[in-house]
Amino acid sequence: DAWEKRGRRGIFKHATGSGKTFTALCAIGDSLAKDEIPLVLVPSDLLLKQWDYELRATFGGAGLQIMLCGGGNARWRNDGRLRTWSRPAPGRPRAILSTMQTAASDAFRGLIVSGEHLFMVADEVHRLGAMQASRLLGLPTGPRLGLSATPERAGDPDGTTRIMDYSGGLVPPPFTLEDAIAAKALTPYASNVHTVRLDDDERERWRA
Repeated sequence: DAWEKRGRRGIFKHATGSGKTFTALCAIGDSLAKDEIPLVLVPSDLLLKQWDYELRATFGGAGLQIMLCGGGNARWRNDGRLRTWSRPAPGRPRAILSTMQTAASDAFRGLIVSGEHLFMVADEVHRLGAMQASRLLGLPTGPRLGLSATPERAGDPDGTTRIMDYSGGLVPPPFTLEDAIAAKALTPYASNVHTVRLDDDERERWRA
């Protein structure tokens, strides 16, 4: 409700086990009913497979067709298929599921038909602050939903600001680690930080 009141834009800062994927699937269901095209972005091949399973399990019976991009899936390039797939198509439920690395490429951004009909869902949205992935923060879309337990990028306030500005900021209230433990979605645990200092040459290699 809070996300919808914010114009269907914003980031859910919710801990692991809080149901971020389930909530996003509910939003995607509403989006499909509006004849929008969900564009789901994930940071890894593993999450690409997991989201493919979730989308097919949830909406396969409704005839949802999914174009996979990245993770060894390259058919979107053939004959400009992504351009055709991403055009508004009322009555033909479809979605685009892509790794962030692929979606940030010149080829992908050159083919996709952007606009208000696209509903961007970014899982682990803090990854969009990385140098290459941040190219997606200029893609014109309609609704936007970011998901992350840690949307603020450590040591990168500029990247964090770009993500917040593009996505619409945090949707209150957050669901913290303490909330997740109290809800028994997570087991209680202790986090102990150990600082490791780098030599000058190690620091230069790390920066490179």
